[in-house]
Parts: sequence; C-alpha cells; structure tokens
Amino acid sequence: MATPLDIDELGSVLPRNAARYLAATGWRATTSYSVAAVWSREIDGATVEVLLPSTSDLGDYPARIADVLRTLAVVEDRDRHDILYELRFPLVDVTYIRTMPETPSGTTLLHEGFKAISGVKDLFLAAATTAAPEMRQPVLPNTKPQAVWDFMNQVRLGLTRKGSYVLRVETLLDDNDRLPVTPRNVVRHLYGATRTALNAAEESGNRSFAAFAEQTEAGVSAHLCEALAEIGGNHRSPFDLSFTWSRADPVTDEETPDLSFERRHIERLREAGRYLRDLPTIREVTLRGKVIALRNTAPDRHHGIIEVDGVVAAEDQPRERQKYLVHLPPQHYPLAGSAHLNEKDVVVTGSLRTWGRQPEIVQVTSFAVVTPDSLF
Repeated sequence: MATPLDIDELGSVLPRNAARYLAATGWRATTSYSVAAVWSREIDGATVEVLLPSTSDLGDYPARIADVLRTLAVVEDRDRHDILYELRFPLVDVTYIRTMPETPSGTTLLHEGFKAISGVKDLFLAAATTAAPEMRQPVLPNTKPQAVWDFMNQVRLGLTRKGSYVLRVETLLDDNDRLPVTPRNVVRHLYGATRTALNAAEESGNRSFAAFAEQTEAGVSAHLCEALAEIGGNHRSPFDLSFTWSRADPVTDEETPDLSFERRHIERLREAGRYLRDLPTIREVTLRGKVIALRNTAPDRHHGIIEVDGVVAAEDQPRERQKYLVHLPPQHYPLAGSAHLNEKDVVVTGSLRTWGRQPEIVQVTSFAVVTPDSLF
C-alpha cells in the first residue's frame, strides 16, 4: 500500500515552483483560467493533461497538487514522494551513493555505514578544496579556505531510498556560480575529479600510479582517492555514484552518467592515496626558456598549457636544459603565444612538480617575456 502524502507538505508547494518543474520536464501551459492553468505533454502519441492551480489560496489546493503528483508519478515512473520533495525544494542538486554491502537490501553493517558516511564527507571536502585550481595538489593542506567550510556547512544528508543501501547528499544552489567554491561548481568538479580517478584506476591496472599524479590538475588527490576507498569500507564493497541536477536549473552542457566502482578500483584507489602522499614536496622555482609548443589553443577559464624548453633556478635542482609543461592562468596565455611566435625568452615563477612523464610548473605566480640579455 502506498504511503499517503502529507497534506502540509502538499500545501507548502509554491505554484511557481510546480510550474517551473513542469516546464523543465517537457510540459507546456495550453489553457489559462483565473485560478489555474492546464498543462499538457505528448506521451506515446497521446496528450496527457494536468490542472495546476496558480494560487495556493484555494481550499482544495493540497488535493489539486496531489492530483498533479499522481499523474507525474505515472508519466515519470517515479515515487510521488520524490517528486513532491523536488517541488518543495526545487533548487537542490542531489548526489546518490549506492553502496552494495553483503547484507539484506536496505541495510548495512553499522561500522560499514559509518565508514561510508565518513568517506562521503571527505569526498565532498576534497572536491570543495580543489574546486579552486590553485589548491590542486597531490596532498591537500590541512588548513582550508573559509569558503570551503561555508560550502560544507550547507551540505545535507537526506533520507535514504530503496536499494542496497543508498545515501542521499543534497546541496543547495547558490546564485553566484562564477566563484569556484559554490555548490553547483563544487558538485560538478566532484563529478569530474571522481570520474578522472575512476578512469586512472581502470587504466593503470597493475602498472605505475603515475596516471593518478598526472591528474592533480583535474582535482585528483590523495584525499579524494582515500575518500572513495573509504566509501567501500573494510569489505571494499562496490558502490555507484549518481548525480541528479535541479530541474529548476538543470545541467545541459555536460553528460554525467553514473560512476561504478568495483572492488579492484577501490583497492587501487587505496594504494594510489598512499602513493600520492609519498610524492616529493612541491617547491617554488623560476624557469627561463623558450616556448616551444602551445598545448591547447583554447584554454579554459582556469589555465592554458604551454611547453617551455629552459633552465630552472632552484636549490637542489640541476641547472640543465629540460622541457617543462607550464600551466598558465588564462591572462598570460596570449603573451605566451606572442613569445612563441617571436621566439622570445620567457621567465615563469611557480611550483615545480617532478612526478609523471614530464616535469611541470603549476600555480604560476608570475610570467614575463624577457630580452636575451636579461639576468636570470
């Protein structure tokens, strides 16, 4: 027997939020009345209609919303309670973590559940920290920017849903999505970094862990790898991550299919975390040389990559010519292109990392084109 809907929750749905939901899911308003509108949608060649009140002042408003939910549940093949929640809280992104412990469906061992929740918390913390490109490194600092904690303080753990044992994490959308550490940007970054870590675990097999170190610019870190492994618990139970974006503000420019972690991935991620923690410490250096290649001609808003053949000035670093990949902030990329075209020397100050296939300069603090007779 279906669980009845709460009349107070039905009454709390704002008509404008319900209308926004219908518009985002393929419905259109076809007929308007003084206190309601007919919305319709074509389903398998037939026209389906719902009557949506335009005001919540009607005496039977909760009943009318219940009618809308009944139709939506059939059309979408979803639980009415899930749809009702989205109508009440339209500006929420939801991340589902479906763990697969060897216990009856809907249950998990207490200590395994604790580890899964701890891993999820650390996963969101790692993603929030590396949402800003300048924070991306193999081992994240213990001291986090205040914006990271501001984000973490609004992340909610919601009700579980049917399945092996499913955790539901909710993030409330922020109006200012131009900053790195906003809920939508963090969750999108979390998806990208997690997918990259999964691909590294899949591709590296029993070979070197360099694939993980080479993806720190994508947000892969020891903390992220360890958090993913922690979700699997002591039993290294498989799990899936799925992402549901707010229908009121959907993600339309990127596909986000579910991410599935098997036991072999979890073991690999655990080892990768240890590997990343053992990498040499990044230190600041100054590099002088010629730009020999522009690796991406359309740099994103965070950085563009160039290749410089030059010499690094740093303690314990041999002064020998070598080729370095340099991750430039976007404002410096046009200048690098000009230096490459005119065969001029450039001087770059940033953090040197020496793992992976080629040494790299990241977190660039200064970039300049210099004359041949300039001092190093």
